[in-house]
Amino acid sequence: MRWTAVDAEKFFRSKEYVDTVLIPVMPVSFQENCIDHAGESEYLHLVSAGLEKQFQGRVLLMPPLIYCASRDNCIIHVLLHWTEVLETEFFQHICFLTVEKIPQQLITDKRVKVLPVPAIPMHQLDRHNQKIMINEQIDQLSRLLKKFWMAGEKDGPVMSMNRTVDSYITNET
Repeated sequence: MRWTAVDAEKFFRSKEYVDTVLIPVMPVSFQENCIDHAGESEYLHLVSAGLEKQFQGRVLLMPPLIYCASRDNCIIHVLLHWTEVLETEFFQHICFLTVEKIPQQLITDKRVKVLPVPAIPMHQLDRHNQKIMINEQIDQLSRLLKKFWMAGEKDGPVMSMNRTVDSYITNET
């Protein structure tokens, strides 16, 4: 389900089945690197939408959280705030998807699940390779979400941006 009027109606009729919220976290910059950030945001949007489509009825895809890339510390407060807000609801899994390195003090907070998505320069790939990269990333993150769900842990493994998604799937944390 997505954050639309039609899906919100479905959500409130079947909210006991929706235990996971996905929140893309996207940096914005109007500096030299704005093209990179725009491409990363595009990629993250497509991967998030693919995850929502695959797990429709179990996950709620929220609108992206956007922050100024030049002010990294502000994202810590925003993510912690959203974690607190969503924890008071009925979501068991609150997952933030991001291409950015999240500051270490946030990663150590056991309430926050950060799903790292590698920064792929979409504008440098042809359509065929874009689809391949997106589908591969959706498959990796799907396996990780399934692992969270099977573990049944509210806190779940916390992502370190120094590890790949595959290492969480194959190794115990």
